Amino acid sequence: MRVENGKKVFSVREVNSYIGNIIKNDYLLKNICFEGEVSSFSKGPTGHLYITLKDCTAPGDLPEGAPYNGILRVNVWKSVAAKLNLTTVKQGDILIVKGSCSIYDAKSEYSVNAVSVQRREERGWHGEAYAELKRRLGQEGIFDTAIKKPIPKYPRAVGVVISIGTNAYKDIMSVSHRRNPYVQMIVCDARAQGENARELIVQGIRRLDRLGVDTIIIGRGGGSREDLEVFDDEAVVRAIYEAKTPIISGTGHEGDTSLADDAADLRVETPTAAATAAVPLIDDILRTIELRLRTMNYHVANKKQNYQARLDSCERELRLRMQGRLQEKETKLQMYMQQLAALNPRAKLEKQQEKLKQSRERLENRIQLKFKEYEHQLHLLLTRLHGNAPTAKLVGGFGYLESEGKPVMSAGQMQAGDPLHVTLHDGRIHATVVSVEADTNGVQGE
Repeated sequence: MRVENGKKVFSVREVNSYIGNIIKNDYLLKNICFEGEVSSFSKGPTGHLYITLKDCTAPGDLPEGAPYNGILRVNVWKSVAAKLNLTTVKQGDILIVKGSCSIYDAKSEYSVNAVSVQRREERGWHGEAYAELKRRLGQEGIFDTAIKKPIPKYPRAVGVVISIGTNAYKDIMSVSHRRNPYVQMIVCDARAQGENARELIVQGIRRLDRLGVDTIIIGRGGGSREDLEVFDDEAVVRAIYEAKTPIISGTGHEGDTSLADDAADLRVETPTAAATAAVPLIDDILRTIELRLRTMNYHVANKKQNYQARLDSCERELRLRMQGRLQEKETKLQMYMQQLAALNPRAKLEKQQEKLKQSRERLENRIQLKFKEYEHQLHLLLTRLHGNAPTAKLVGGFGYLESEGKPVMSAGQMQAGDPLHVTLHDGRIHATVVSVEADTNGVQGE
């Protein structure tokens, strides 16, 4: 403590210490007994139990004008918890706690260190109201998993219903920008607790749903069960259910789930996890695009190859069919031309001329053969005739004698001085008889 301008100025530590001493030395607070409805229940890693109790008085039973708020934290140390059967404690149970109050200077929070805990049979109205609301909404199908919408893999715009400036807001924006800076983040400022929190969250969900974003994130950066009561509100749950846009709930409360978590299309533990689920990594998208591009190119090339093969096959088949049809038509054309030629007078005339030519040639050939045959016979006759001719014997020194046109048959016909003509095989000799000698031993002709 110090004195400034005549006033005592205490430090925060001194104030907390003073308040703590008051609480510790107060007789009633040293041994106090009270009841409350379990809002949250957790077990620490060291074995201590931490219970949050809220007033279990129904709002209708409160005095007129009395505020309805406040919670009380109860610490059940491990040594005490070992003697108590608190394994079945759950939200909505009414507990009677006996213990002493203390203050935690670091956070200026006071709590009750329990020495005994008893559970009443009935449940608190908070738990009953929560269970009834959950049952009624469940009967309407609001929590059915079959109606959950899938979260888009490649969003272009993501809406966020959160209080701007909070750590949760900063985490979402930082994570989304780091994962994919090309995704547009549209934020609707809405407090997650306090006055008008429900209206702001409902308005934010509906506004983003009308804008046509791909995904909506709702939530806050943790807190007690009481801090998250707005996410158990029926209006908020129905706004989530009625939205056409997929909604991710990330309230930062791992111990329990809210009705908003049950109604959302995807529930995650923290706002950071919500941003991670809503915004894909740009590197993953690029790898996926590259893989799909390679796959597409492969399929396109494969399709092209298959279509080219089919085209070549069809082309070959078409060419064969065309050749067959063309050959068939050519055959018919030739047949028709032959038929037409057969009916053409000129063709007939040419045919008759050809026959006449052939007949003439056959006649000429036969005449030629006959001529050669007659020529050969004539040659034979001439040869025979020549053999019988007198001149045929005029060879080898023989000759034919004539005198005054008469043949000389005997030497006695000739006298000295008579002209004599000698015919040889190659000419005639003209001579005059010089003398005549008769051969008396020769044969006389007649």
